[in-house]
Amino acid sequence: MVQHVGGLIGGDRNFVTTPTDRRETSHSYRIALRSLPKLSATFAGSVDGTNFEDGSVLFDDRNWRAVIGADYHYSDKVDFIAEGFIGKARAEANRPGVDGAEADSIGGFIGIAGNFTTKLEGSARVGFESLDFSNGTDPADGITTAIQFAYKPNFRREISAGFRRNYGFAIQSSGAGQASNAFDFQFRQLVGSGRVFWWDSSVRYIDSSFTGALDGRSDSLLSVSSGLSYYFREWLAARVALGYDKFDSNGAGIVDYSQYRLTVGVTAGYR
Repeated sequence: MVQHVGGLIGGDRNFVTTPTDRRETSHSYRIALRSLPKLSATFAGSVDGTNFEDGSVLFDDRNWRAVIGADYHYSDKVDFIAEGFIGKARAEANRPGVDGAEADSIGGFIGIAGNFTTKLEGSARVGFESLDFSNGTDPADGITTAIQFAYKPNFRREISAGFRRNYGFAIQSSGAGQASNAFDFQFRQLVGSGRVFWWDSSVRYIDSSFTGALDGRSDSLLSVSSGLSYYFREWLAARVALGYDKFDSNGAGIVDYSQYRLTVGVTAGYR
C-alpha cells in the first residue's frame, strides 16, 4: 500500500503546526503451512515507512519485522496460537548534520482465536516485547496484550471492539521509547436493499507514556470518524468520510490541537 497524505502531523510529530505532505508505504506478507492435521506453521513479514521532503525537520522512518509462529487447531471453534518476532525501526534525518537513531525489537506472544458462536468471533493474546536503542537510551520493554472481538448479528451489521498495549519507537524524538494503550470501537451497517453502500463509524483513543529523553511525558489522542463506501465490485470501492481528532500532551513545546478531516479515497483488493 502507498499513500500520499497531507495534513497536520499528530502524536509525537505535532510540533509541526503547518500542513505537511508525506508519502507512506506499507507491505505485509503472511504464509501458513499445515504440517500436521491440527498444527500449522506461520511465516510473516512486513516493511513500512514514511518519507518527508528533503530539508524537513521531521525524520523519515523505516521499519521491518519478521515473524514465525505456530497455530494449534484445538477444535472447529478454537485455535491456540504462538508467535515470535524480530524487527528494526530506524529514524533518518532529512537535514545534513543531524543524526538519526534505530532500535532493534524482539518479542513474542501466546493466545487464543476463533469463531466462538455463529455471530461472535475474536482473539486474545499476551506476550512480551523489548526495544533496544542504538544511542544508549534505556530499553523500552514490558508485557503486551491485544484483545479483539467482532459481533455480526446478521449480514447487514457488524460491531467490533478491541484493546492493545504495545511498545514502540518515538521516531521524531530520535531515540525515545513509548508504551501505548489503544482502545478501538467500530460499527458497520449495510445501507439500502442492495449490497453496494456501507456506512461505518469508528472511535479510537490512544494514551502514550515515554522513556529516555522524554521520560515523564504523556500524550492522548481521540479520533472519531464516520463514512460511506460504495462498492463498484467486491474488490473495488470508493469512500468519503469525515473525521475529528483531539490531541493533548504535557510535553514541553508540544502543541495541543483539534482538527476536522475530510477523506476521499478508492480501495482495490480482496481481503
